[in-house]
Amino acid sequence: MTNCDMCGKNVEEIFESIIEGSMLKVCNACSSYGKVVSVKKINTENKKEKLKLSEQLKKSLNETYIDSIVVDYNNIIKEAREKKGLKQDELAKIAGERESVIQNLESKKLELNLGLARKLESILSVILVEKSENRLYENKINLKDGALTIGDLLDIKKKEHANKKTTGY
Repeated sequence: MTNCDMCGKNVEEIFESIIEGSMLKVCNACSSYGKVVSVKKINTENKKEKLKLSEQLKKSLNETYIDSIVVDYNNIIKEAREKKGLKQDELAKIAGERESVIQNLESKKLELNLGLARKLESILSVILVEKSENRLYENKINLKDGALTIGDLLDIKKKEHANKKTTGY
């Protein structure tokens, strides 16, 4: 038995369907959303392999490290720039950015991205990016019989987006 890629339902018969341009393995009910390419009965020998893969994916989601920008990046940038005796326009020229970008970063009107953070780290000899454990989704992923569905990934993306709005990174 396997899970439908769309609804996560555990089924014995799976339909390979093209839904909105993507090939998905779906149940009979979800196959009506697209064009059925083939029908397969599930072999139980492959189930163990799929469970191992989904467990590995779950583990990697929970134990990976993510890069995040430090909260007070604006003060760190400003203090390091002043310590090096640089004006905003000089730092902007060295970093290959506009002066307004540096001004907005220092006043926290602009959110610092990872690429620019790495560039400023090397120029100013400061730490703006920290590695943090990605434990945000631990025990919150709704795995049905060990399989990760597209719906689960969308839930993760929504939580990630909501977390980015509340924490700032």
